[in-house]
Amino acid sequence: MGEVLSAQWKPVSMRLPPILSQELIRLIRLLALSGKGKFLHYLRNPLIEGGYRSGQIKDSVLKLTERISMAIKDPASRQSIGYKTRLLISRALEETPAALGDAVIFLLEQSSLHPFVSADPEIIRLANTIGPQLYEFQKIQNEASTCQFEEALRNAPPEELTRAFEPVNLGGSVTRVELDHRTRALYTQIMVASRKDSLDYCRKLIAEYMIRYSDQEFYDEEGVGKIITALNKREEGFSRNLRDLIAVQLYYQITKGIAKGDLKSAIAAIRKYAFIFGGDNTVKFFFEIDRMERILYKIIKEKNLWDILKK
Repeated sequence: MGEVLSAQWKPVSMRLPPILSQELIRLIRLLALSGKGKFLHYLRNPLIEGGYRSGQIKDSVLKLTERISMAIKDPASRQSIGYKTRLLISRALEETPAALGDAVIFLLEQSSLHPFVSADPEIIRLANTIGPQLYEFQKIQNEASTCQFEEALRNAPPEELTRAFEPVNLGGSVTRVELDHRTRALYTQIMVASRKDSLDYCRKLIAEYMIRYSDQEFYDEEGVGKIITALNKREEGFSRNLRDLIAVQLYYQITKGIAKGDLKSAIAAIRKYAFIFGGDNTVKFFFEIDRMERILYKIIKEKNLWDILKK
């Protein structure tokens, strides 16, 4: 193909970027779908080798998670977050893989929402401990997903592929009212977050809004554009990071759909990516998703489904 696929891990120094936190979270979730062996190899083992396992810890994972949540809310206790982070990971290593995954995801999620958490040396250490192996998993997973996707498309009956391209049926007026209510509620959350300077949270909400509704006729493109322009003036690179976050979320939806054998979900996310980014090859995961999109349309052509899909 000639493309360079899957970025190389770059060590984090001053702060764990929110987008990278979300990317690591989604890689851990994909890892959990890949089986216990891979989970231990790509997540648990690097943590043990990184020195997190340190004797018996009395507090449970749940208790330590609660204490970190309390420390985040209390400015006077924030200096203890790093210490509690080490305890949480060490304790989770003594429990089930699910408990370990939940603990790491919890810390990464808090990092993506709170700048002071993302700048904590222990959070940075955690990311640099698990990041290289998770990126290695991503490379392997991408190639496997592409092959699995192509095989699934070739084996899928024509009616399954045509169903994957069907527009969402909103049903009757009650469904439309409920959808309109959810859309307005999410848009209101975005406005409140932008006024409160919760820019990381605001970026997350806008990404969710665009992924859900950007290809719908009621989508407020002008309003969203104004919000993004205003936030870009308050934080340099806001729109660039927003696009990367959307790309991360859609890439996860695609690979998750393929892993679960859900062709419709994978195809929907591929089409969303193409709709939102319009062939911009500077966006994260462009070459990986473009490769899948080309495979999709090649097989549609081979199966002579173009005329049916255009109806």
